[in-house]
Amino acid sequence: MQKMFRWMLTGALALMGVAALAVGKVVPEFPAVLGFDTVGMVPVTPVAEITGATVKADGDTCTVSLGQHTFSFTLKKTDATLDGAKITLPATPFSYAGISYVPLRSLLTALGGTVAAGADIVTLDVTLPGLPPLHAPLLNQPGKPADIQKQNTELFLAKTDGSPAQQLTYAMADEAYVQFSLDGAGLLFNRDVDICQRALDTPVAGIITSAFSKDHVISGCPVPSTDGAFWFMQMDMKKPQDAGALPDICRMKTDGSTYQRIAGGIEPQISTNGKVVAYFTSDKDQ
Repeated sequence: MQKMFRWMLTGALALMGVAALAVGKVVPEFPAVLGFDTVGMVPVTPVAEITGATVKADGDTCTVSLGQHTFSFTLKKTDATLDGAKITLPATPFSYAGISYVPLRSLLTALGGTVAAGADIVTLDVTLPGLPPLHAPLLNQPGKPADIQKQNTELFLAKTDGSPAQQLTYAMADEAYVQFSLDGAGLLFNRDVDICQRALDTPVAGIITSAFSKDHVISGCPVPSTDGAFWFMQMDMKKPQDAGALPDICRMKTDGSTYQRIAGGIEPQISTNGKVVAYFTSDKDQ
């Protein structure tokens, strides 16, 4: 995200007064969908975790259970079962980097959800029972699922005891920036044009800034505060991106409330001790 700001933005904006407003609720992060010619494939476990479903693996066979519904499939086979009835999957489930992938629509049907094309060509609109509408990033892949070329950056958590690293995200695209919360119990990180949070003891990340990205506003470089808030950079891509534009510095709470635009004309570098924030400004006339 820092690279993106540096590449797009140079110059200065005038300082602005502080304005506070609520921007909406945090929504769950949906993993990226790998889009092949005729089918979208998703990692099974992170989708199941969003709904609270359980996932059990027995060799190459995986079973997803939620309430009275059970979906079972086997890697490299299109034969599967849904609530005990035999079904044929539209594509063969596969494993990539230790993660099992299955056709998106088949998994959502088992979980009581739906999927439809989004307003643009890079997202899908997903509904799941008991959750707000979700937007799944679509990563188009050439060829067939066996020819997977998933080249996005993901976030992992590793302990110093040498135990296997834990994959935390499945949709970060090409830009990555991460900060621990001040108490060390969670993370703030970029997912493409959004800022997400995740407590280390929970399986699902939440997108904090989705209300902005829907309106073509980029948010990035989060820096945690001591009061459940964080500072971050923001740029409205609907405005002309001339040589005199630098991002704004903003502040909001991690529950998605109390948004404040602090100042404009900020270099993409901020630092904090948790109580106050320091940053550089720029004057294009100097």
